[in-house]
Amino acid sequence: MKIIEFLKNYLKETKVEIQKVSWPTRQETLRYLVIIIVFSGVMAIFLGLFDFAFLQVVERIIIR
Repeated sequence: MKIIEFLKNYLKETKVEIQKVSWPTRQETLRYLVIIIVFSGVMAIFLGLFDFAFLQVVERIIIR
């Protein structure tokens, strides 16, 4: 029965800690989402260009 008491105590403490969390507003969440999407797009373009350039270098080495 110690396990049941432990779980009850754990869940109570978890509930108290979750209530202390400062959750972001909807506007903040959307702002962060846009930042993440833009950053991911920029990184995808950068890595795509890097991959293309690297491919060109390798092809020139192999063809010669």
